[in-house]
Amino acid sequence: MDSSNRFKSLQFLGMVGLVCSLLGTSLEAQEKSREIYVPFKDLKSVLAGPIERIYLPRSEYEDLLKKADIKPGDTPPQNTVLCKARYDVRLHEDFATIRATLEVESLAEGLQLLPLRFVGVSVLSAQIDGEAAPVVRASPQQVNLLVGRKGKATVIIELATPVRHSAAEQSFAFELPHAPNESIGMVVPGNIEVKSGASVVSRSIDDQANETSFELLARPGPLSVTMSLNNKRLQTERQTIARSVIVDELNESLERIHATYSMEIVQGAAAEFIYEIPDGFEVTNVDTPDLARWSVSQVDGANLLKVEFRSPQTSAVTVKITAIETSPSWE
Repeated sequence: MDSSNRFKSLQFLGMVGLVCSLLGTSLEAQEKSREIYVPFKDLKSVLAGPIERIYLPRSEYEDLLKKADIKPGDTPPQNTVLCKARYDVRLHEDFATIRATLEVESLAEGLQLLPLRFVGVSVLSAQIDGEAAPVVRASPQQVNLLVGRKGKATVIIELATPVRHSAAEQSFAFELPHAPNESIGMVVPGNIEVKSGASVVSRSIDDQANETSFELLARPGPLSVTMSLNNKRLQTERQTIARSVIVDELNESLERIHATYSMEIVQGAAAEFIYEIPDGFEVTNVDTPDLARWSVSQVDGANLLKVEFRSPQTSAVTVKITAIETSPSWE
């Protein structure tokens, strides 16, 4: 081997050795950890600094390092999930019952807690897959459901909430757990309209059962619904003082009656008034504020005038009625 080739070989071996030396130094630097020893008498000044620190024995610190060494994807972001919820609300006289049918899933083995937000309701019972489910009231706004096995399960919770009544309205307010797939149904006695607080998806009336069924649009947060009062309740709890002035106009060809009624509602609310019309008279005009419609029908041989309002009335109402008789008898 000549001198030039020998020089090139030595140069190559020198470069390889330099690279290996640098790699070894880099790996050694990565494996080393820096530790700073502080005298115990100066430890208080270090812990009292503006940065939050905690003092641990070395064994506990090493245990925490092992627990923190978890690969991404080994554990779910949360152990329990509320997947689906169906709420069926049924109004009674002074309270409402709610049946919550929940589909939940536990993503981890062992006993897990599922926090559920229930505000303004009382928990009557809870079942998970047909068996009694343990629940814990963590706070006035939260109930924790204990899920004992991994996988999906069906939870049924019976709830109750008070219903408030005013002169012409009934209302309730509560908050239920929100789910990605959620629906709310409501059944109310009587012919009822939702006035505010919820968006109505559908409404149907069962005349035979005298009930109104609603499907409401589910949304996160509190639900406060105001409805019209049950039409039967309006009739049973109403007290009204009626005063009237009747003017009878007579001529050769007809008889005309001008009746003015002052209806003072003392208690409850009135959605309609009914007046008896004398035989032979035909109603030609009805005038009153907030009038929706009027009609005359014959019931048990009597002519009855029904005056209906757009909304239940709670204060004094004046009703003016005009009726004529085209063939009066002067005997």
